[in-house]
Amino acid sequence: MGSNEPKRPNSFKRLKQLIDRQTIRLSDTAKAKTFRKNFIAGVLGQMIPDGAYLKGGSAISLRYPLSESRVSRDIDTAYSGSEEEFEESFAKKLQEGWQGFAGSFEHAERKHTPAGIQLDTLSVHLDYMGIRFATINFEASPDLGDHLPDAEYRMDNDMREIFQSMGFDMAPARMMDIDAQLAEKLNGLSRENRNGKDLYDIETIMRHHTPDLGLLRDNSRIAERRDQGHDTKIIPDSKKAEYLATYTRAGGRNKEQCWTLAQRLLSEVDLDCSDEWHEYWGENAPLLEDSADLAEAEQAETDRIRSEQMHAAAKRIAAGMPEPGGEIHVDPYRKADGTVVRGYNRRRSR
Repeated sequence: MGSNEPKRPNSFKRLKQLIDRQTIRLSDTAKAKTFRKNFIAGVLGQMIPDGAYLKGGSAISLRYPLSESRVSRDIDTAYSGSEEEFEESFAKKLQEGWQGFAGSFEHAERKHTPAGIQLDTLSVHLDYMGIRFATINFEASPDLGDHLPDAEYRMDNDMREIFQSMGFDMAPARMMDIDAQLAEKLNGLSRENRNGKDLYDIETIMRHHTPDLGLLRDNSRIAERRDQGHDTKIIPDSKKAEYLATYTRAGGRNKEQCWTLAQRLLSEVDLDCSDEWHEYWGENAPLLEDSADLAEAEQAETDRIRSEQMHAAAKRIAAGMPEPGGEIHVDPYRKADGTVVRGYNRRRSR
């Protein structure tokens, strides 16, 4: 790292200050949480063994802009070889550490995955400079589809620049190739739990990626052959409301567009629809709001939240205003440029 480049934080306290500074700039609570989770996923991405890769929501969040990411419940990986070999290699990587981080893990109770599916559920303890930084739900499953040879090294450039501004030279993380990831998300969407988070992730992928339909179908068949697997099918419209409710809770805003897109993708891999399959994902494919429009909408929402916060603060001050000349408290607020002004007391003018 050059002399003019940011230095890594020399203490846990300094690291926390840098992360807090980044989250304050984001202003939106959900995006602040996503940034924290992305930071953790990025760090762990530097320490996963050579025969493993990231997948799922955490990988998608690292791949694409933060404005389009969502908070993932856990970090998912897949590994080649045996579970024992993976755990041994992962424990060694965590012990060796990376740029001030080190860690360990212990086995955890499986909470969300049905019994019968081969899954290594871990609780990973991540330290910085010897002080506990985070405890992460970490799930590792065998690479039954043999996707490791096609794994890609990806990380959103803006995210990398943020990490670098904090003093961490974070390399792109190894993650599942995007066509295989899309196929897994479509298969997940066909489960009975009506997970709108998969719907959100599919929308995010499709905003940036044009799928190879032949490859998508091949990967869909692989996804169906997993432990306790199920066919990838079009979703009955009777379940639409339940899917869209969880999609909205995940932060989705394009309900009708996203639903149409997902159903079209499912129709291109559902074996019962093979007579209507297309060779290419062409011009008649459903359209999504592009990244520029999304960023504009995100900024408008941020401005709205800031305005509401300042208005609410003004009302609280007015409601508790003392006699002329007394002391009043000014709540914390954000300026238009994103600067946070801490709360303070002042004398009221007579």
